[in-house]
Amino acid sequence: MKRFLFPLAALFIASAPLAAQASTAVSQNVLYEFSFGGTGDPLAGCSICTAISNPSATQVGGPDWTFTLAAPASLFVLDNFLAGDRFELFDNLSSIGTTSAPTQGSDCGSDWGCALADPTFSRGGFLLAAGAHSITGEVLDSPFGGGAATFIINPAIITSAVPLPGTLILLTSALGLLGGAGARARAKRRA
Repeated sequence: MKRFLFPLAALFIASAPLAAQASTAVSQNVLYEFSFGGTGDPLAGCSICTAISNPSATQVGGPDWTFTLAAPASLFVLDNFLAGDRFELFDNLSSIGTTSAPTQGSDCGSDWGCALADPTFSRGGFLLAAGAHSITGEVLDSPFGGGAATFIINPAIITSAVPLPGTLILLTSALGLLGGAGARARAKRRA
């Protein structure tokens, strides 16, 4: 009987960490760094990651990443280090979408600003309603077998998708042209 119970107890103790994964409370306006393994793996916490810089990121514990919003906000996710990884995000176990398709070849190291400025890095902006949230994710593409990425919850950005830097330049240019055309029209009417 003792021979049977000891292996059974050892199996129970070894499987306990797998059965009970703790949630990590996160805050708005904090850049968090998480890790991931190969394609199909869940997103994970970051206990031994290379630190993200420009700006610095806080290494976050394992998902579920939980928080409550008083008003709508956006969750922004960005791949870091080597371009090529892509993710699907879930909120309260329902898919909220995938990050953009990456193009392999770029290497920004730990420089977050470099990855943000480079459209070859996968990214995604996801609108979140007011209320309780529990974020998890899965790796859709991982050509390097793992890595690290970042997320931030920002209440100031409430668009359903975060535009790429080139899109912002085009939008600003178009608004400037429209403003200039309007000013010329007003000047013609006065003359």
